[in-house]
Amino acid sequence: AGSHSGSRGHTSAVELGAMDSPGSPGSDVEAAKRIQLQARDTVSQAEAETHAAIVDEYVQEISTLEQDIRGLQQAMVDLAVHTQAQGDVLDNIESNTLAATQTTADATEQLTQTSRTQRRNSKIIYWLVLLAVILAATIIFVVAHKAQ
Repeated sequence: AGSHSGSRGHTSAVELGAMDSPGSPGSDVEAAKRIQLQARDTVSQAEAETHAAIVDEYVQEISTLEQDIRGLQQAMVDLAVHTQAQGDVLDNIESNTLAATQTTADATEQLTQTSRTQRRNSKIIYWLVLLAVILAATIIFVVAHKAQ
């Protein structure tokens, strides 16, 4: 067997020279055909191995992509669950804030009412004390005049 040029279907000059040598012409032609077939088979085998390697790499990339997509899908599901939980927490906070606002408004009203009542009661006590002082002064004055 001689060397070949690497191109499909071409025989080298050495192989062609072997066909031109004297001897039986039929066996030289058959030998040349066999060499060509072997060269084609070698090239076809190399191409098949290259294509198989490309397919294996492609399958691996698709498998990796599938895993990445599943991971992304799980992250989206986790995010949706977390978002729902946060929505519930926010609803609860809003409800508590509204209740606190109402309670604060009620407390403010009660404080205002208590302040008014306290001022009114203080005025009444001041008037009663003033009346008691006037009454005491009057009694002391009357008793002092009768004693004289």
